[in-house]
Order: sequence, then structure tokens, then C-alpha cells
Amino acid sequence: MAALFSSCRHNPNLSFGSGAVSFDLDSIISRGKLVAVTDFNSTNYFLYRGEPMGFHYELLKAFTEHLGVDLEIMTENHLEHAFNFLNTGEADLLAIGLTVSSSRKKEIRFTEPIL
Repeated sequence: MAALFSSCRHNPNLSFGSGAVSFDLDSIISRGKLVAVTDFNSTNYFLYRGEPMGFHYELLKAFTEHLGVDLEIMTENHLEHAFNFLNTGEADLLAIGLTVSSSRKKEIRFTEPIL
């Protein structure tokens, strides 16, 4: 499983879909909040006694603490909807286990896989 955290840094050498929204890390820090989409399941993100938990949640929480911003989680189990949140600017990154494929690389930027 490859965990997807799409890059928050603008790269002018990459040309993505015509409707994609451009944003960068500085704008996220200025806003004071990172909006992430993850899937709701028993390992990546879930609520236990009203508290958020899970592998992706812990990674996102550590990342936002490092940046000094708040974390807002959106859950979406349909990949098409998750990609739409990213492309319309409703979300800053996806934290979803995905296979890195050449067709997906044309649409989004991936970090290095962690698993």
C-alpha cells in the first residue's frame, strides 16, 4: 500500500488537468489550517469514543503540528469524489492508500510511498 500525500508545493514543470486549483504550502500556513481527505475505515481513520484515531490521522496530525497549523479532516471512501475535492481546492491533500500509476501521475503529485 502506498500512502498518498499529494504535494502542497507548486511545480511549474508539471501540467495537470485544466480545472485543477493551484495552491502552495505558504498559503496553507497563512490560512492556519490543512484540509485533508482520507478514507474512513478501521485502520486509517476512525472515531473511538468520540476521539479521532488511525494511521493516516496520526501522520496528518504530526505533519500539521510540525507546520504549526490546525488539521481539518474530510472523509471520503469514493476515489472520484476525493480527487474532486483536491482538484476543486476544497482539500489540500489526500491521505489515501493508492497505487502509484502513470495515469494517476498525470492528474496528481505523489510523495514517496511509505509502505
